[in-house]
Amino acid sequence: MIGLKEAREKAADVVGEENIPSYTSLRNWVSNGIISGKIEGSRMKAKYPDRIEKEIIAAIELKNEKDIKLKTIVKFRNKIGLNNVKDINEYYDLLIAYGDELKEKNKKIGEFNISSDDPNGKVKELQNQIKKVEKLRKEMDFLEVYAKYFK
Repeated sequence: MIGLKEAREKAADVVGEENIPSYTSLRNWVSNGIISGKIEGSRMKAKYPDRIEKEIIAAIELKNEKDIKLKTIVKFRNKIGLNNVKDINEYYDLLIAYGDELKEKNKKIGEFNISSDDPNGKVKELQNQIKKVEKLRKEMDFLEVYAKYFK
């Protein structure tokens, strides 16, 4: 277990002080589900899972390099179930299962065919498919970044 200030300092060593949110902002990240919550203690003595340093780094990379909004990170974390996990093995298992789910989605998108005979219907189907591809790309980016830090 690690304190949030210590995790912030360790993350700053990796991403640079200029890229890391303030301590107060990180506490908001915890409240909003962008990174894992405390395991024990309260206020300044709260302890977090050791992985929180990597979660901070991953969130910064997703936000700054992959252009994924913080609220989208929260959606992905909630969808996978990462915010309620204390055991690191369960955390890994959830990430692996999410990767398998994305592989299946990718197969389905690859099997796409336009069924409408109406030109407007074809355009709508194509637009919907593009949205699905864009969402899948963001999900893949999320998983790629997390996989990099949680090997």
